[in-house]
Amino acid sequence: MLRHYEQHGVIVSSRTQNGYRDFDAGQVATVTAAKELIDAGIPVRVVTSLLAIASTRAPVDPHHLDDDALAQVREHWERLCRCIECITQRRDALSRFLDQPPTGT
Repeated sequence: MLRHYEQHGVIVSSRTQNGYRDFDAGQVATVTAAKELIDAGIPVRVVTSLLAIASTRAPVDPHHLDDDALAQVREHWERLCRCIECITQRRDALSRFLDQPPTGT
């Protein structure tokens, strides 16, 4: 995971003499924030943009995002809304099925 984040510019590490990555304490918070956003389905490219903004302005404000990043966050939000609607419909259908009175045999 850390290698992936590093390859995409989410985090930057230095190397110790034996070649191990060395992260400062701030990178731990960055990795935590990145993982939460990526787990939410936000593409790594957008996460990189969001974290860059967070490092220069706090808190992150949607008005600080470039148009492409904001469009991708909105697209993800809309996709989640569609998923929630679909899951709600499935849940309701199952409830109706389970609530049916027993039939005689």
